[in-house]
Amino acid sequence: MSTTRWLRFAVDGLEVMVAAASFRRSLPAPAPLPETIEIGGDRYPVVDPRGPGGAAAGSPMPQLLLLFAEGGARVAVPASDVGGTFTADAGDLAPLPWPYRGDGWYAGVMVPARSSERPVLALDLAGLLRGAAAARPLPAEATR
Repeated sequence: MSTTRWLRFAVDGLEVMVAAASFRRSLPAPAPLPETIEIGGDRYPVVDPRGPGGAAAGSPMPQLLLLFAEGGARVAVPASDVGGTFTADAGDLAPLPWPYRGDGWYAGVMVPARSSERPVLALDLAGLLRGAAAARPLPAEATR
């Protein structure tokens, strides 16, 4: 089994994690959130892991943008809280519950040993980008 170091963070109460090796840096989140952010010549689409609708009405603004890069995928994810890193076997990820299986945004769920802790969804960065691109309308010049 391969051991992976994970970065755990929250997005308005949704607990998520990403392999820490893909983390690049964090920035203060601008208000309103842009569609993309450019850092050092690299463009990072800003994608909210809560889904295409993003934040629910009345949700607090995220405080941070976390930048991730893995293979060819680059993405900036808003975060309201960072819980730090932890180590776990990638094989410990449980399959996703039925409603989350088809969207491709998540690779699985880490179910904690203690019932007092909340499950954590493992983000699939490439899937997150594919899903966000499909949900965004094409720019006007691309539809002509």
